[in-house]
Amino acid sequence: DGSATVTYPSPWAPILHANANYGLCSTYPSVLVGPRSVVGSDAKNGNATSDGGNLGALRRAAAFRSENRFPALTWGNPNDGGSIWRSSQPKVGLQGNRSPEDERYLAAIGEEAKRANLAADARAEGGVGGGSM
Repeated sequence: DGSATVTYPSPWAPILHANANYGLCSTYPSVLVGPRSVVGSDAKNGNATSDGGNLGALRRAAAFRSENRFPALTWGNPNDGGSIWRSSQPKVGLQGNRSPEDERYLAAIGEEAKRANLAADARAEGGVGGGSM
């Protein structure tokens, strides 16, 4: 028919050891998927790990989220990198706390899937702390 299918290398890679014993987040599966750029140095060879500094950064990002529910991939399009992610709200509090690790993780998600991402906050308006995001 003359049409060509364009495929892109997946920007996502398994995070094999981060939640192996459900110690990071008890409500997430044991194997998670995250941005290839933060998963580990072996991700380029298809042997993704979350060892070393990346695992520590992931733990700190999770600690900044309610119930340690850091952004996790729930659906990914293998053709264009489009994705749907879920997480709990960040622990910003009244003092406006921030987490550099959480911000870097979110930036990596956005960077890896520039083509088709939309960020949405599904909480009721009263659920947004102090009316600001």
